[in-house]
Amino acid sequence: MTVPTLPEAKLRNLAPSLHLGKIKDHFAELTQDPYLKEGFRYKEIARFRVNGNMVVRQSHGPLFQATDHNPTHGGIIRHYPAFDPNGCIRSEINHIVRTFARSCNLSYQDEILFQAQRITCSAGMTGLPAVEGWHQDGTNFIGMMCVERCNVAGGASQLSFDKGVRVVFDHVLQPGELLILDDRTYWHYATPIQPIDPKAKSYRDIFIISTPSSREPAVEKIRLRA
Repeated sequence: MTVPTLPEAKLRNLAPSLHLGKIKDHFAELTQDPYLKEGFRYKEIARFRVNGNMVVRQSHGPLFQATDHNPTHGGIIRHYPAFDPNGCIRSEINHIVRTFARSCNLSYQDEILFQAQRITCSAGMTGLPAVEGWHQDGTNFIGMMCVERCNVAGGASQLSFDKGVRVVFDHVLQPGELLILDDRTYWHYATPIQPIDPKAKSYRDIFIISTPSSREPAVEKIRLRA
């Protein structure tokens, strides 16, 4: 397979073409991530392929990343519930997936991982959107789309060519903004979040979209964590 090229990072604003109000409600129902003992992350996943205008949901399966790319949770088969919102936002999700696929020149053979993730914070707990620090995900392309920021400061998306030595992009994604980048070229990071009003609920909701889809390897022996 010839891997398509993405010469630079792209920032797109999908807010005018999405009903963000419909999407926001589903983040309150996400499952707490059992692999993060601090308890500030909630995550569910899905996988898709795109054939023209048609977005086809794929079989559910666990998430796996190599230790080289994720020193915190690498080498572990991580089981997450399926992100399966009802029909009222399915068209919104399909639009986001299609936009990502077209921006990266993907074909039907390129399976896409779609993660819904909430990071919370409080007066006594800082939220870490990137617990592994500056990193690459071991994929070809990755996209991050902000859905909502509620009472939080921080959470800036940053890009670098040299693992954070020189930051070449520093931007707080606003609801509806989708950042797409070549994961083989850029290192990426998101700064910690803290509440603006320590007495109010605080969280940052995003979609993370990537290809290849980080499925469990078929043969390689890896550690299994329940």
